[in-house]
Amino acid sequence: MQRLMFRQPGRSRPVRESGASGEVGATTSPLVALRWSQPLPHSGKPQAGPPRPRLCKASRARGFPGPALSLRGPCRWTSGRSGGTRVLHIPDDRLKDLQRRILRRLLKRLRCHAAARGFQPGESIVTHATLHAGRAVVLRLDLRDFFPSTGSSRVYQYFRRIGWNRPAARLLTNLCTHQGGLPQGAPTSPRLSNLLNYRLDARLAAMAARLGAHYSRYADDITLSFGQDDRDRIRYIIRFVKRAAADEGYRVHGRRKLRIRRRHQQQRVTGLVVNAGVRLPRQTRRWLRAVEHHLRTGRVATLTPEQFAGWQAFRQMVEGRPRTASPAPLPPPLVPVPVELDGAWVLVALQKNGHAIPVNMPAEGIGPAEWTFASGELRIAQGDHEERADCSVDASTEPPRITIRPAGQEAGTAQGIFRLEGDKLTICVSEEGQPLPSAIPSVPGTGWTVYHLRALARR
Repeated sequence: MQRLMFRQPGRSRPVRESGASGEVGATTSPLVALRWSQPLPHSGKPQAGPPRPRLCKASRARGFPGPALSLRGPCRWTSGRSGGTRVLHIPDDRLKDLQRRILRRLLKRLRCHAAARGFQPGESIVTHATLHAGRAVVLRLDLRDFFPSTGSSRVYQYFRRIGWNRPAARLLTNLCTHQGGLPQGAPTSPRLSNLLNYRLDARLAAMAARLGAHYSRYADDITLSFGQDDRDRIRYIIRFVKRAAADEGYRVHGRRKLRIRRRHQQQRVTGLVVNAGVRLPRQTRRWLRAVEHHLRTGRVATLTPEQFAGWQAFRQMVEGRPRTASPAPLPPPLVPVPVELDGAWVLVALQKNGHAIPVNMPAEGIGPAEWTFASGELRIAQGDHEERADCSVDASTEPPRITIRPAGQEAGTAQGIFRLEGDKLTICVSEEGQPLPSAIPSVPGTGWTVYHLRALARR
């Protein structure tokens, strides 16, 4: 039991309030009563006390005078995806309004990692699933108790790191956390979870790029997809994800929620099938056809006409775009690689979607990749792994263009431009469907990847 001391205007002695840990006591004080019953990250000891007067005045200026704000809203039980239940902690109306102000005026102005696809403007389950469409292997992992495991100490340290002083960081932490973590049901929790896990996303995205995989995270769902079925790489990335998640205080669900799906199996990402394009599951499509038939013939249906119209709009959003990516233009006829490119090169820097990605991680046993051009062929070796591709150039354009096509495959062709300056080679490759840049960008935009290579031998 902890006690809070408040001073009412017009009184020379403080008014004493008491209550259970995590709850706000009686509303005899006009100040905004907030209780810090969780261990504070900078001291590790439980402390209690009201916010400083200037912070209380700021809260009152936002329209919250009088009674204390409740940090313990009503609990709701909802059914989980796997058939279980999950608890939603819903804040009261005044606290929810204040959290929405924090979200709108502070959190939305901060940048999340590009791999965080959940709760982001312009992103949806469709854009998240599209990233992994048509891949050889789709790997899905799930973080256990994602929001409660995102601790209040991490929230406090984040607010301190972006410039808030200690009292303000404590106040913001108390407004955005409950029972030592992010509450499911608070407007600020989704955005905070993306901001706090920037380092996790950066580590996993960098490792995925080294292993030739696509990575994205939608809340607690981690998805990686591979263009080739390499079991060693899949086992390694699973171990790496578990280590990286543990460093941030998370645990990964075991075999029950580990999904490895290959082309001959149904590959699902956020509930959508991605084997060939993005589609609704077959069972859902058949159910919607049955509902449509019942509504047309006047029979009893499981959906009202308004509900069915909503489902039709959702289906149009999912399947309204081409089911498969538009075929890329045929690559130019293979031209032998110019003599200037022949030889061995080492990758010294890599930029993707505007972010620098490390190319050398000795702690993980991964060194820089070596590129070897020879007689229209490109070999990329990294450690014990080697990939081969057909390589063609078109020197009649400015800047000259380069096309890299995996050996024996039509899919996965990459087109780009290159610049050769002495022993330095820079290649900018655009993703499928993205236009080629007119020049090598200093900072690549979305959809572009820039490789910086240096010749192993003096040229």
